[in-house]
Amino acid sequence: MSLLLLEGQLLYQKLKLKKMFGEYFIIIDDFGYRDDHVSEGFLSLDADLTFAVIPGHQNSKVFAAKADQKGMRLLCTCPWNPLMKHVVKKSIS
Repeated sequence: MSLLLLEGQLLYQKLKLKKMFGEYFIIIDDFGYRDDHVSEGFLSLDADLTFAVIPGHQNSKVFAAKADQKGMRLLCTCPWNPLMKHVVKKSIS
């Protein structure tokens, strides 16, 4: 799968996937933060995708409703928070 985006605009899309063994699933994660051209762009892709929506964010219900209307599969993703008080918050990049 190849996608080329420039400033949120889809410039090139090639979604030809070859099934080799078993099944494959593509899940696009963490929707609910925004309702704009980026999320609309994902909804307009002509591919068999599953979207994971984080509940409780400003646009979670809006995005889930749009995806459901288009017949997309949805997952509810639950963020994990550390149980410890002192957690190292350094980036690995």
